[in-house]
Amino acid sequence: MSQIQTSTVTLTRIFLLCINVLHVYTMDVKRQRERFKPDYKVYHNLTSASMTIEHFLEANRGFVRYVEPEKYLSKLGKKQHVLRVTNFENVNLKNSDRVKVLLSFGEHAREFLPVESLFQMLKKLLFSWQTSEDPDVDLNQLDIYIVAIANPDGRQHVETSNNYCWRGTSSGVDLNRNFDWEFGGKGSSKDPSDEEYRGIKPFSEPESQTYRDLTEQVHFDGFLSLHSGIKQIYIPFADSLSQRTGRAPENIKEMLKLAKELSKSTIYKYQYGQAAKLNDYSADGSIFDYMAGRRKVNNIYLRKKNFFKDLLQCSNNM
Repeated sequence: MSQIQTSTVTLTRIFLLCINVLHVYTMDVKRQRERFKPDYKVYHNLTSASMTIEHFLEANRGFVRYVEPEKYLSKLGKKQHVLRVTNFENVNLKNSDRVKVLLSFGEHAREFLPVESLFQMLKKLLFSWQTSEDPDVDLNQLDIYIVAIANPDGRQHVETSNNYCWRGTSSGVDLNRNFDWEFGGKGSSKDPSDEEYRGIKPFSEPESQTYRDLTEQVHFDGFLSLHSGIKQIYIPFADSLSQRTGRAPENIKEMLKLAKELSKSTIYKYQYGQAAKLNDYSADGSIFDYMAGRRKVNNIYLRKKNFFKDLLQCSNNM
């Protein structure tokens, strides 16, 4: 890791920053039907989003590849499009030397913007890497894993039912309540008609098992989950116990410092803070609490913070 530590800007001891821009909910989270439909001249539908991902793969073979495409599938057998972005052409650098970051998009079916922001991020990142003498990120040093469409079944349900408020999977499970961290707490629901329905047990859904399996195979240095709805940057923890007791990751100060920098890195200002304090509701069984609490994803070393800045710039029109 010495090359990273001696780089221009070194971000050390970052215990899981998650740009988690969520809708603000009332206590009643029963499903509702949206009156407005997305403009598919602006947004991709599931089919065109999958085709766009395939285009990135075809046009950037030396830098973008699938990670076991036949393994990471939804309950209905659709690809989650798990990608890996790095400089595969650099055969002299061992994989263990690269900083490994996992990015997550499309967990909630109704949130179209994160998937669109992924496409913008990939365009910027790959163009900068291939054309600039000083690219935003160094793909010789960085190994990015991406779950591009975490919930394809839910997205299909949204499009076929015209219920654009649908949040969960095809069976209504909120993936962001289906993880093994304080699973079953009051910040989720056992009611299948509730949009925060957690499922029958942790990892009951193959879509959430993808994250468990990936983190068993790869030791990630950082994790980010992108959502839409409100301009906020959340850091762990979000669960009921943490909200009640004030529990926080051990390097909360470092995360808050970085979140502060990110909050003002675009023309749109973001609120930031620990999710359990920033929200008046808790979230039990969430993906980013699982990454921090169970998987101990606890360090990010990046050459430039522009990596995060570009993510914000791609998703600042909420």
